Amino acid sequence: VTQPQIMDTLPHSVNALRDRRVVRGDIAGVVRLDIKRALDTFIKTERIKMVKRAGSWIMQSPTENARLNGQRVLDLLKSLFELRVTEFVARDATTGLTAELAALEITFWTDEGGAGKRFFFSRESKGAVYAAQGDDKQAYLVDSAILADFKVRPNALRDRTLFAIAPQAARCVRLRDGERVLTLVRKPGDGWRVTEPRQWKADEDIVGELLLRLASLKVAAFIDTGGAGLEQYGLEEAARTMEVSTVAVPPRGQATGVPVGRRLLVGKEATEGGWYARFEDEDKSSVFRVESPGLKSTLTGEYRAVEQSPDASDGGTRSAQRWVSPLLYCSRMMLRIEPSTVTSITVVKAGVTEAVRRDAAGKWRPVPPLTGRADEDVVNDILLMVSNLRATKIVWREKEAMASYGLDKPGISLTLGLTGGQGIGRTLGMGFLSGTDGVYAIVQGRDVVFVLPKESVGKVARDLVAGVKHGG
Repeated sequence: VTQPQIMDTLPHSVNALRDRRVVRGDIAGVVRLDIKRALDTFIKTERIKMVKRAGSWIMQSPTENARLNGQRVLDLLKSLFELRVTEFVARDATTGLTAELAALEITFWTDEGGAGKRFFFSRESKGAVYAAQGDDKQAYLVDSAILADFKVRPNALRDRTLFAIAPQAARCVRLRDGERVLTLVRKPGDGWRVTEPRQWKADEDIVGELLLRLASLKVAAFIDTGGAGLEQYGLEEAARTMEVSTVAVPPRGQATGVPVGRRLLVGKEATEGGWYARFEDEDKSSVFRVESPGLKSTLTGEYRAVEQSPDASDGGTRSAQRWVSPLLYCSRMMLRIEPSTVTSITVVKAGVTEAVRRDAAGKWRPVPPLTGRADEDVVNDILLMVSNLRATKIVWREKEAMASYGLDKPGISLTLGLTGGQGIGRTLGMGFLSGTDGVYAIVQGRDVVFVLPKESVGKVARDLVAGVKHGG
């Protein structure tokens, strides 16, 4: 190796040996970020403050509590942490690296209660900008792209997804329209249930479709209110609200007024399409427009699993409030009884009682005073029916109204005796006709009237015993 070659490998100045990273540390450790930048006039400034809570970035200013797009914030931090020094220079008045003159000021914290690290960046000059940390006398030149990367407006950082909860993680949904409140809760091993205004098993398909819709809701545009009041957007006292939570909570009666999750307020329909909306916990200036087929079909109560008929009973709900009617989300499964657990079948029709009982050998026998032979076809049809008895429509009415459906004294009743693990038994009562193809019915012990297809009634109306002879 010659002497000139050796000399070429040696650094020509101490700067050649210096660490050229502008920022040192771990991006993952950043818990607060403060961006202050001069606007185009360099007279006014804009400031964005954000904090990381439970793994999510939240804006503190200018829109308090607005949820941010975590990837957008990460991209900003990467731009800062990956910045490299192109040249080391002295810091003096000409660099413009002061709080008053800097084009960009960035401060971040790795300990929310500790001291932050502040960096100043000057105006661009020939593709480069001056930069320095805090009060350090050392300055340096860096790529001017840092100014473009941080030339971001507050709304551009915001998360446009309204409910950032995966459907499978949801445990509680609450919908409100005026005084009407609907709460759906999912409990381990029990699935979804309507808990407000009354307790009832929910239809898993309909709730699943609702959750997919809520997860798909996105902000179409953030609205510049220009200081206008919320009443202009129907959000001063919004009648309609939506909440989704990953925690199952008691119904409103046990936790009055307590939100189950972030409460979305839905206001007037927007002239551009969609609806105006805002989150209750965000700054009142934060109004946005939601334009989504999923929101429209939710607010009109239209689901693939629900028959949309103009005469469908909604329990007195105005059509505009159909979307919060518990009837819409209730399971149409009225009975699901394992045939092997049925020990006896009793049918009362026109005041006449017929009953059969399964003997020790599993054979169906008439119950005295009946004599004759149990009709196996009729018995099997009944067992098949109650193993998967679904209503075509649910009518939620008070007990006082049972007479109007012929259910105060049902014309036909079916009682099933069950083995111990299934309870004492189940009684299905059938009353007046509903339209031309249905019959009103009720399961004893429940306050829900529903409609069964007429063919279900026909299966129960047949004689249980072939060649019936009443003893005595």
